[in-house]
Amino acid sequence: SPIWVGGGVSHGPKNERTFLRKVNAKMKMRALASVLSAKFKDGEILFVDDVKLSAPKTSAAKTILSALGGVSGFENLSTKRSNAACILLPRKDSAVEKSFRNIGSVIVGELRNINLTDALAYKYLVLAEPEKAVADFVYMNLDRITAGAAEKTLLESFRFQNLGLLRKKKIADYFGLFNSGKMAEIGEILQAMARRRP
Repeated sequence: SPIWVGGGVSHGPKNERTFLRKVNAKMKMRALASVLSAKFKDGEILFVDDVKLSAPKTSAAKTILSALGGVSGFENLSTKRSNAACILLPRKDSAVEKSFRNIGSVIVGELRNINLTDALAYKYLVLAEPEKAVADFVYMNLDRITAGAAEKTLLESFRFQNLGLLRKKKIADYFGLFNSGKMAEIGEILQAMARRRP
């Protein structure tokens, strides 16, 4: 109280103010898309067929990291001491998560939970099963891709320049999971594009 010896402040500041700012969902998605685009252009995204371990072993995780470090352009992946890589899996895999848990420079998560903070904090992104990433990207941008001009829109995006490397059956499987006629149609267009590419 301000009337007592030693004083105080009448109606002084309280610890109730929050400095959080609301960011719209579309703005978050566009920010994440721009960060992923920049990482892809800089060669900091690595696509692998799968990351699987039968049992949680840190030694097996180190072997995987050293193998990934052997890829051209990713030599620092196994030697970087902090924030080296974020490994994104299509589904939860506790054996892989436990194996990489003791390696401080790497985190493991699900692809659907990718966020801007992790994408910026870690130098390299390792994506298992890139076909799922393609399906998720198309689903997130479904309103921008019109059925008539789908192939033209997809060809303009650098994300679809290496379609020939993707497995056509996997593309069909992932696009079929969405139960959407438009997604199925775009999936067929992507498969046709992948067949035409070497």
